[in-house]
Amino acid sequence: GAKVTLFATGDSETSARLEAVCEKSHGSGCREDKILCTGLHVSNCIGRADDFDIIDNHMGAAAALWAGTTSTPMLVSLHGAPGKEEAAAFGKIGGGLFFAAPHGTAVPGGVNLFDDTAGDTAEKYIRIYEKIIDRQKREDHRPWGFYTILSDTPDHKVKRIEVFPGQRLSLQRHARRTEHWYVVRGKATVTLDDKEIDLDAGQAVDIPVRTWHRMRNRGDVNMAFIEVQTGDYFGEDDIERAQDDYGRSE
Repeated sequence: GAKVTLFATGDSETSARLEAVCEKSHGSGCREDKILCTGLHVSNCIGRADDFDIIDNHMGAAAALWAGTTSTPMLVSLHGAPGKEEAAAFGKIGGGLFFAAPHGTAVPGGVNLFDDTAGDTAEKYIRIYEKIIDRQKREDHRPWGFYTILSDTPDHKVKRIEVFPGQRLSLQRHARRTEHWYVVRGKATVTLDDKEIDLDAGQAVDIPVRTWHRMRNRGDVNMAFIEVQTGDYFGEDDIERAQDDYGRSE
């Protein structure tokens, strides 16, 4: 039931959404530099980290070294006991990593979550993902996506908001603030009272006080927009909801 994006070479066979920066694996005659391909492969994933609830890393320390650059939790799936050098690298990375490995495998400085979970392999992984996500909950995450506060002052507030494909915010209005929405990635549909407006990256819309409004992602990748609030109060309790897909209507 999980939506999976696989970061792998272009010749991989998968039912997941495939993201590839190198077309062939090195066992299939790839002529590109292996170290360079590895770096490109990992950086492509980390650059998209905010799009995901969890990263399942099957590349060991080579990818785990990047874990500290994102707030998205990383599970390190080991396919055997790590060697001395890799174990030492994990030790230098420090906390923040979660491990899953074959039954009974000792992991460096951590707990083998695979041993701690009942069920077959697929069931174990789903439960491990759920356990990690629950431990690493972030207040900025919502059912429709997540946001980051870029600025918060007495006279304005700025957020960067990402909306998952096919999801939408509640239909709402505010009594004490106006908002300006500027789409920076993806395709959006904005509801303003009884009108619907399609916006693409680089386009914007203004939302006056007491106007019913909502944002929907009409694309198949995360849509991102900048929200600039102006007024005399920016608290989350200045939200009157008329309809919500997640049962939060008031």
